[in-house]
Amino acid sequence: TPLLISTMKQSLRDKDWPSLYSAVHKMIPSFSIVGISSDFESIAKKIQELTIIPKAKYKTPKIQGIQSSICEKG
Repeated sequence: TPLLISTMKQSLRDKDWPSLYSAVHKMIPSFSIVGISSDFESIAKKIQELTIIPKAKYKTPKIQGIQSSICEKG
C-alpha cells in the first residue's frame, strides 16, 4: 500500500529499524493477495532480515539497494 511504502522510506531515512521491519511485515501478505510476484515477497523478507542486524552501518546501503529495486518495479 502507498502508506506502507511511505513508512518504509521514512523509516529507512530515519534509520528506524523496528518501524521498517513492521511496515515490511505488514506488506508481505498483500503480495499474494493482489497477485504480485513471489520475488517481491523474498525481497521483503530479506529486508526484514537486514533490519535485525546488530550493526546499523551495514544495514542502510543493503536495504537502500533492495528497497530501490522494489519501488522501481512496483
